[in-house]
Amino acid sequence: MRRFTRLLPALLLLIHPITQYAAAWRTSFVNEDWSFVDLARGRSLAALLTDAKLYAGPWLRPWSQGVHYWALQGLFGTRVEAWHVVSTLLGAMSLVLYFEFVRRSAGLLEAGVASACVAALTAWGVPMTWIAGVQDLWMLAFSLATLHLWSRERRAWAAVTLGLGLLSKETAVVLPALLVAHDVFLRGRSLPQALARSWMLWCVLGIWAGIHPAIGGHLWHPRVAAVDATPGMSAWEAGYRSLFAIVNLDVRPQPEAGWPSVGALAVAGSLVLLALCAWSWRGRAGAATSHTAPPGPARGDRSRLVLFGVSWALLGLSPLLLPSLHWHSYYSLFGSMGAWLALGIALSRWPVVVALLVVGLSGLRAGRSATAIEDWGEESYVRRAGRTLDAMRADLLARCPAPAPYTRFYFTDVPAGAGFLVGDGPALRVWYSDRTLEGRFYREFAARAPSARPGMDRFFRYDAARHWTEIVVGHEDIDRARREDPAWLPDHERLARVLTQGGDWRAAYAEYAKLAEVVPASAEFSYLAGLGAITAGDSLAAKRWLSRVAVDSTADAEMRTVARAYTERSSRPPR
Repeated sequence: MRRFTRLLPALLLLIHPITQYAAAWRTSFVNEDWSFVDLARGRSLAALLTDAKLYAGPWLRPWSQGVHYWALQGLFGTRVEAWHVVSTLLGAMSLVLYFEFVRRSAGLLEAGVASACVAALTAWGVPMTWIAGVQDLWMLAFSLATLHLWSRERRAWAAVTLGLGLLSKETAVVLPALLVAHDVFLRGRSLPQALARSWMLWCVLGIWAGIHPAIGGHLWHPRVAAVDATPGMSAWEAGYRSLFAIVNLDVRPQPEAGWPSVGALAVAGSLVLLALCAWSWRGRAGAATSHTAPPGPARGDRSRLVLFGVSWALLGLSPLLLPSLHWHSYYSLFGSMGAWLALGIALSRWPVVVALLVVGLSGLRAGRSATAIEDWGEESYVRRAGRTLDAMRADLLARCPAPAPYTRFYFTDVPAGAGFLVGDGPALRVWYSDRTLEGRFYREFAARAPSARPGMDRFFRYDAARHWTEIVVGHEDIDRARREDPAWLPDHERLARVLTQGGDWRAAYAEYAKLAEVVPASAEFSYLAGLGAITAGDSLAAKRWLSRVAVDSTADAEMRTVARAYTERSSRPPR
């Protein structure tokens, strides 16, 4: 029984994310998930870790983008529920590590209060529902493990977990400074002593910075991409939003179906976290009565702990102030842990206030999860994108079950933020288990290079009512196609322009020829069909189309002039 009692906080911190996020365990891979899955699919770990593509972006995350996707794909394939369960376990592990660190540093009650408030943050929504959010979960787990190891004087192992945290996400960069603050505030060491003790951490940080593509890596690896310089949120706005995110107020929650629709979710979260607080309170009272442990930190210790918590918050939130970073609430998680360490110490003496705070945070979290926000860094957005992508995937596989090798797919009117196309279409290669496939948007179309492998180019338009419609290039049953696609005419007119701009003149000519047959009264379509035939080298077809334009009174003067000149020239006998 005593062993179960000791394990109760860990059990409650596991139950809480299950109550809040299990409904999202069917959320599909979205956005760059497909790139990571495609890169790791069917390869050895050594081949993956030595692939330049893993290091070709502005980030260096081989653990969370490489090893994680490789291991889980080998274990579970692409059964997405299992991936979400692993993310939930990682999140719960981070919360347990946080609870244990606060308990050892500040006390049992303070740990219960701080951990309950951290668990109720809306910032967990994206890491727990978006599979790529595991990058943050690994960073948090390794960072908290580093704090534990350092506080136990396991400095060499702390350097190892620091390295793994840095290879999971760049925001672990604040850890060496945080551990210096730990030694100064919690161990009473001078700043020079703390800096000297942390030399291994700074060495790890220096090596990491030297190979990171956005810092030192571009000096010796010129092919690596630079960090996106698009201006993000101002430092002022990022700062105050980060502070509001600590109490779930950075966005006003407005559940789409009303507050009653999230009542059960809020109540479930509140009950679990209140149980954690009650257990911690009872444990503190019992310890004080039995005199087996001090009732809490002394006044001087409390001050030092608050200073450490404030330092943790400032360091953890500082990366969000970078001018090129687009702010999202889940970026604030690590800094919020420091803030709640300080706040937990301050609030732990007022149980009623703590209970109201936990209930309020849980309610705000539940409401935020059901609020429609057009930001890919929001839980509700990820869920909607996953549902949309599942429908798009099922419909595409039904309409195009077995594409030929080296097929190139081109799409248009894809819903913004659906998480479908990243790069050259890795989702397609995963769906069809074919590494030769590519997928892009219409605007990216270009004729195949002469040295490229031959293959088909297939074009699809998406709309919410009819899902995918294939716009067939070249020969087709036009009457049937027009019956099935009410937008056949504008679809093929747009396709013809795309083919022309992409330099595939022969395919463009075929499209304009179809359009001219369907709309014989259009001098423009006949004219463009003739020009396409000229470019494609079909002089007979060109003469047939342009001779029609030459006598068409609806054609403008320039069209008729060009058409007459060509037909007259082509009618002359060769000399």
